Amino acid sequence: AQKGLTDKRVKQEMVMIENRTAVKKQVRLKDGSLAELFAGSTLRYKEPFGKEDRNIYLSGKGFFDVAKNPEKPFTVYSQGISTTALGTSFTVTAYIDKQEVTVTLHSGRVVVKRQLAQHSRKEIYLQPGQQLSCNTTTGIARVAQITGTEAGTGPLALGSRTGVALTFDQAPLDSVLQTISEGYKVHVQYNQEEMSAMLFSGSIRETDSLSQVL
Repeated sequence: AQKGLTDKRVKQEMVMIENRTAVKKQVRLKDGSLAELFAGSTLRYKEPFGKEDRNIYLSGKGFFDVAKNPEKPFTVYSQGISTTALGTSFTVTAYIDKQEVTVTLHSGRVVVKRQLAQHSRKEIYLQPGQQLSCNTTTGIARVAQITGTEAGTGPLALGSRTGVALTFDQAPLDSVLQTISEGYKVHVQYNQEEMSAMLFSGSIRETDSLSQVL
């Protein structure tokens, strides 16, 4: 820098936030956006966030409520899939062991991009209440209209924002099913007399869908 002038450039560092607990972890970003990091998930981004860009790298599952800034799009990268929004709320699920990335749009509008070749990418625009699922092995993507908590209310699924975390130790199976029914806000039909004679031990993760649990 010339004499008498001050270099106002801010040095940026890549930071990593992990959630090793069984409950969601809130991360308030410096641009005003909110990220909720689910169990077993990791976020990486440059700090101070929003100084040069608003790029986030996600492994696992995260909910994002994005502060509006048309000049700096907010982009989440996960397993070759990028989800970009200007001001909206959405959930990205990208666990490495599942070989599938899902993007659920709760409000606003997002564009999801999949890198096909060096200079080729496929873009898919989502509307509120839609969920995109992309197989990271085959590259096949599909978009479905969703209902319930996947969009904001009702029964829960893998793309939903919240789930239930439960642990059972030699519990009667009818009691287990009743707890699951209440936790996922659905009616589960079963033979109570038959199930009460069976015992169950195990855990349900907050990221498990109803179909996975059953």
